Amino acid sequence: MAFKRNQVEEAVWRFLSRDRAGRRPQAVFRTRVKRLLDLDRAAPPEAAPASAFAAAAPPGRGHEARFAAFDAFCLALGLLLLNAGFKQREIVDLLRHLRPELAQAWRQLEASPAAPRQRILAEDRPGSPSYPEAGLPLADTEIYLVLNRVETTEVFPDLAPGSVLEPLLVPGGERLAATLRERAFGFPGHYVVELSVMAALLRHYLADAAPRRRGQPGGQPGGG
Repeated sequence: MAFKRNQVEEAVWRFLSRDRAGRRPQAVFRTRVKRLLDLDRAAPPEAAPASAFAAAAPPGRGHEARFAAFDAFCLALGLLLLNAGFKQREIVDLLRHLRPELAQAWRQLEASPAAPRQRILAEDRPGSPSYPEAGLPLADTEIYLVLNRVETTEVFPDLAPGSVLEPLLVPGGERLAATLRERAFGFPGHYVVELSVMAALLRHYLADAAPRRRGQPGGQPGGG
């Protein structure tokens, strides 16, 4: 299913604001989205095998871009990284290279979606890791993105500022803990993003967002 840009902006806004700031994104937020999309579209095709935020090239003049739910997921991740201090160009470059791996994680999250604030029995999600709680084996539907970003180039003289070392997608909390222990000796500082709840909430907010025509005020849904 394809979504209009206003639907994607609304869904990502509601996710990042924890649905506490209304449906309509503030202008400064929409500007941040526009800058990321423009940087992605301006990148040369040889820079990476895929775009950061769209599976297809944007349509020609006079046509509105359409986005898949996965595109909204990548955009939300990009804005989380922006909030964490990553620069816009770093975010676009990173997500262009990570998009195939993120697409695989997205398919896993569609097959075994998170149920926010609910516990899922392991037998109901046989493809997910499990963990015990109160004597019951529960499914661990979480997938984590683990990033190590370099800024102190005097410590890592062979790397450019903003380089990301070996990004990893890790299934389950137990694997995450083991991964952080293993990496502690080589690079003890990490930025970790949990993806499964984000995916579930974005799907919910996208389904709840009405499309609007260009220039149509918020709160008056229309077709197109």
